[in-house]
This record gives sequence, structure tokens and C-alpha cells, in this order.
Amino acid sequence: MSEDLQNQIDQTIRELEEKASTGDSEAQSDLFVFLNAKAMEEYDQSIFDRAEEMLIRSAEAGWPEAVEQMKMQPKRHRAFAGRLQRNAKS
Repeated sequence: MSEDLQNQIDQTIRELEEKASTGDSEAQSDLFVFLNAKAMEEYDQSIFDRAEEMLIRSAEAGWPEAVEQMKMQPKRHRAFAGRLQRNAKS
């Protein structure tokens, strides 16, 4: 990934973090998407946990996309755990 693209992604995450901290459920849902991808790329449990926290908050607030995404969360847990396990063996 180019440095410029990574900088744009990081900036977007910072902006979403700010909105999400005010309870903006759309921003929380969008932040989940970015953080989940980042957790998968970096094999980072703490980022994955933060992503899940944002998803749960957004779903609890009734944001439709988050409510739908919650249905996939058990599969995401398994996929992430498998990814961590494979990475640990490398």
C-alpha cells in the first residue's frame, strides 16, 4: 500500500474516532470497518477488540448496517483467531 493511501486511511480513522466518541452510530459503524481491516492486516487483537466495541455500540444504537454486521461477528471471531494462529506459526 502506498504511503499516501495509508496516510489517507489513518486520517479517516482519526476523523471517525472523533465522531464515534460523540456517539455517532454511523461513524462507529464506519470505524468498525476500517479498524477490522487494520486488525486483520496487522494481526492486532487490541485493534480487533476496538473494532468490535464500535460495532456493538453502533448496533445497540440501532444503526441498520451495524445490526446486520453483528450477525457475522461470530464468523469474524473465528477468522481472526485462525489468522492469529497461522501468523504465530510462521
